[in-house]
Amino acid sequence: MSMQIQGTRRHRHSLRTRRRLAAVALALAATTALSGCFALPTPTPGATSQTQTKAEKKKGPTSVEIPVMLVNSGSKTGSVGSATVSIAQGTKDGMTVEVAESEVSGIGDSFRAAAWNAVIVATLLTGAGLDTDYRMEMHGKVDGPSAGGVSTVALLSLIRGDKLDKAVAMTGTITGSGTIGPVGGIPEKVQAIADDGRFTKALIPLGSRISHDMSGNQVDVIRLGKEAGIEVVEVGDVTQAYEEFTGVALTPGTKASTPKISDEGYQRFEVATRKQLTAFAEEDSRFLGLAGAVQEIGQGAYEDAHSDRLEAERLLSQGMPGGAFIKAVSANLLMAAITGTYEAINGAFLGDVSVLERALSSTDTTMSKITNYLDSLNSFKVKTLADAEALATSYGNGFDALTLHGYAENSISQLLSDLDRGAYATIEEVMMASIVPLLYLQIASAQIEAAEATFEIGRGLDGPPIDGSVDVAALGTFLRTASEANLEVFDSLILKSLAEGSGISMDIARNRLGERDFGVALAYSGKDYIHAVTAYLGEDNPNSPYAMIGHGWINYARNASLVDKYYSNGKVDGATFEITGAKSEAVLMHTIDFSRTQLSHAIGALDEKDYSPTLIVGAFESSTLDREGDVSDKFIAIEGFTGSYAMAKILAYLGGFPAPQ
Repeated sequence: MSMQIQGTRRHRHSLRTRRRLAAVALALAATTALSGCFALPTPTPGATSQTQTKAEKKKGPTSVEIPVMLVNSGSKTGSVGSATVSIAQGTKDGMTVEVAESEVSGIGDSFRAAAWNAVIVATLLTGAGLDTDYRMEMHGKVDGPSAGGVSTVALLSLIRGDKLDKAVAMTGTITGSGTIGPVGGIPEKVQAIADDGRFTKALIPLGSRISHDMSGNQVDVIRLGKEAGIEVVEVGDVTQAYEEFTGVALTPGTKASTPKISDEGYQRFEVATRKQLTAFAEEDSRFLGLAGAVQEIGQGAYEDAHSDRLEAERLLSQGMPGGAFIKAVSANLLMAAITGTYEAINGAFLGDVSVLERALSSTDTTMSKITNYLDSLNSFKVKTLADAEALATSYGNGFDALTLHGYAENSISQLLSDLDRGAYATIEEVMMASIVPLLYLQIASAQIEAAEATFEIGRGLDGPPIDGSVDVAALGTFLRTASEANLEVFDSLILKSLAEGSGISMDIARNRLGERDFGVALAYSGKDYIHAVTAYLGEDNPNSPYAMIGHGWINYARNASLVDKYYSNGKVDGATFEITGAKSEAVLMHTIDFSRTQLSHAIGALDEKDYSPTLIVGAFESSTLDREGDVSDKFIAIEGFTGSYAMAKILAYLGGFPAPQ
């Protein structure tokens, strides 16, 4: 048996990665798919009837022309193009984004995805109506996301009625967190802006001062601009860019302060945390009853679970029950998953293969557990923002558990097929191949229990009533499109580059990356599965729109964070596809701090309406702690802050006060 144990040590890293899966899922569970083909129509909501927003009150221009800083790949020179951004309210049902071109095949997928992302960020920042029509017309041929930042600024100016300085130009992507992401060809673009003669200032992404030109030479672009007679300014986020363009601070109207949990919310978190810790102790005892050799296989994940347990106890003793609950749930979920998994392995290890067979045959039982929980939510009636927060969160995590179940079921089916064709020579090999599928299955089951605990914390708390004029389905559709836009950015910018760099197809690159980062695999599955949400619940189900919100919101947070992780901030090894560190610690911390501040403002807006969003504040505590961890923890923090911010803004829409006052 010693050979088997040595082999399993190679899986330690994989098991620690699964711990990250559990941590992310639970961070979303307290704050914040099944793969298949569905030929269902995309849900089309009616026009919203939101409380009048600043976008509807304004009497300023409805279109604006913006400069677009370009690089001509053939000549390796820069140039200045232009685009026209237009906005209209209520002319069609639902939000529309039209990307027009003046040349045949003049616009690529990257620009189209960037246009959608610009609309999403501008909408969340301003609370603009969800029945708004947007049009972005590009003059000439262009691809790439580098006009995303300036497009967002243009949209904000139209919504708010502020005038753009025509002497300012900008290059940089827009991310889901509202930060300005990196682009290439900056030296050529700055030189082109200087040569054009119409501009006095060029804005570039934070951390881009020292950039490589198209020939591979390092260039100080701020010095280059100074020598050419223009000012070059680094901007880290859209609020900084907006002030450079307009001279007006893009303030949300509320002070950024440290959010606090209500007294009742505090008590609920405290009680729930202690229950999780008690359940953890029971699972721990079961694990320690396994054979020593089997315990060693799962030792890495076991230690991670205990690390979260200790952190939960520490936070609880320091009066931070929200963060404590999330750590306790993460610890308990992981411990339950590894105990359930290794009990099956233990049976086979001791000679009773039937224990492993029963575990591999339990997919139907887990499916019933998940669907029964989802069905149980149908009878819940939403009356307040607290109810909406709890229900959307519960649905989102329920469908995420279903996604995990789908991966487990597919993996187990493949394992059994391989077994039938004689791919495994020994029972030890079968045991090893069973670990990851069983972990997926056990985590899916445990996540339902975590979702139940989270729902009980959030439901029935005091909060403002839901505004009866709000089209809840439109909010779900908005989040769905937001998640898909970020996934399109990931696909066109990151996955395509990795595939081309390795000389492999997009599908192979997607599978390879998904094996290393389960968030990637979930992201692609989640895109199709949104259609199954309404189909499963039924369009006449009054809670179906909240299920759409929950599922769309979780996938938005996940997909936006993947762009931050693999494109904006993470350093990716082109050979292994692994994140090896941060491109710039300063830029990474700016992203975290900006997204944290935005969430604080959004919570403050809810506080002004006498509502403390308990689950979101708990997530704020947890993400703030992740902010202080290693690079992996920091990316988890970005996901937590970004997702919680989106949910806070959705709650403001539901309450009828989406626009900052």
